[in-house]
Amino acid sequence: MTTDLPKPGFRSYDNLINDITRGVLKIPQFQRNFVWSLDKTAKLLDSILKGYPIGTFTLWQTRDRLKSHKTIGSFYLDQLADGADVQYILDGQQRITSLFAVYQGAEIQQENKKSPTDYRKVYVDLSSTLEDTDQKLVTPIKPSESYISLTDVLNFDYDLSEKMKKDGYSTDEIKKVSIYKKRFEQYDFSTVTIDCCPFPRAIQVFTRLNTSGKLLNPFEIMSAKTYDENQKFDLEQKWNELHRHLTENGYGSVSNIHILNLFSVIFSRTNECKLTSIYSLNKQTIIDNWNEVTHAFKRAIVYFKKNLNIPLSKFLPYEALIVSFAYFFFKHKTNPSAIQRQLLQEFFWRISLSARYKEGQKERIAQDIKRIDLILKEKRPSYKDVQVALTSADSLIGVEFSVSNSFCRAILCLLAFFEPRDFHDDAKVFLNDKPIIKSSGRNYHHFFPRKYLKDNKFKNENSIVNITIISDDLNKKISASSPSEYLKYFKEENRKIEQTLTTHLIDDINSFGFSKNDYLLFLKNRSVRFYKELESRINVE
Repeated sequence: MTTDLPKPGFRSYDNLINDITRGVLKIPQFQRNFVWSLDKTAKLLDSILKGYPIGTFTLWQTRDRLKSHKTIGSFYLDQLADGADVQYILDGQQRITSLFAVYQGAEIQQENKKSPTDYRKVYVDLSSTLEDTDQKLVTPIKPSESYISLTDVLNFDYDLSEKMKKDGYSTDEIKKVSIYKKRFEQYDFSTVTIDCCPFPRAIQVFTRLNTSGKLLNPFEIMSAKTYDENQKFDLEQKWNELHRHLTENGYGSVSNIHILNLFSVIFSRTNECKLTSIYSLNKQTIIDNWNEVTHAFKRAIVYFKKNLNIPLSKFLPYEALIVSFAYFFFKHKTNPSAIQRQLLQEFFWRISLSARYKEGQKERIAQDIKRIDLILKEKRPSYKDVQVALTSADSLIGVEFSVSNSFCRAILCLLAFFEPRDFHDDAKVFLNDKPIIKSSGRNYHHFFPRKYLKDNKFKNENSIVNITIISDDLNKKISASSPSEYLKYFKEENRKIEQTLTTHLIDDINSFGFSKNDYLLFLKNRSVRFYKELESRINVE
């Protein structure tokens, strides 16, 4: 018999506040921040005072300890002892936080606001009555006549009654406050508690209930699941440390989902990285293996930089390739053998030159992990299901350059491999993260400038074959000059200009059409050069 069927129930206002304060009722860290305005909070409390339904709170009861919010505004919440049941709010966080904030008269600092919001500034209009159905009794604006803070109504007692008399409140107004307090005390808040269900199911419930909220972030969810104060493990903090290392090495754009994907393909029963597999990962497994797994992650980055000469993560056709390579390095503690290096190169380029990861990425990663398992054994995998978009040299000419295109990023990886050098001084091109985000970035140069081509009515001016990588400053100097003009100038500045051009896959100035500004000849010869280099990388048989 299942034990995790939803259990309907009711809670009083005092019960909710006490459970929050004692740490029984918790807001998991993956819940979005409190965003309700005073007006929205006032409407909620007005509905409660009038006896209207406000929806059901969905709670997950468990002994698991998730990373949760420890404060609401300036109020610190108690923490229960390990082993005691806690209830995490899956649905109703904004409403429950509103109830707590007004009850306590809390100040809460919300995002994008200069100063904290004071929840004592929710008022009850004492000049109106419950019979005035069209009139708001609870409002964030001070009524023109008699009023009192809702916080005082909720905490009304003998001392406050005496103070109200001294402040000039009438006997009827004091009586009205007493009645309103009882209405709040007697209001039954509807709850549904899911008891003892596993973590993945609780997240599935949250996902279905959260249709109008922000999309779930799997990393935030797993950060909450794996948090352990005793072992001093905070996944978010650990990732930030790793991310600083990645950023220092040009790979700061890599998403944190890939470290979870890596854990999943290593430790899940089916080597998959679907969300259900990630959410089913054992907390202690992640804690115990964090250092070893992140070391493999770093080794994959080193491999991309040193063996494939890919300087920046934004060049990667698919970030998910990091998962497969890190899996290899987790399983293979020493450097790859000559055979493995060759097979890894083929794997990288076949995946990069295909549209394989554009759809069903998680399923494809799981399939490709099986290929890595063969490479670990120095066996060549089959690529029958991987359609490489490389049919001929001529087909490259028609590829429109865009950094959002994975195939174009593969070509950029090819160009980066040859470590391009600047035309004017033969210095190695320094690539900056920021200018390469957009296709118009200053590190991308059209050998035949686009304006020159448009003025001379050439087509395919934005062909990937016409692109290379140069420095920001050099791009500005070239501007719209024709190749014959700017190369003549740089030849005087750089005696090694022909050797420099070979790092841009230009074998010879004349045969590539520069002296006569022959764009069609340039496209033909350079596309052949590209094609030969790419073909050699995907053909190891």
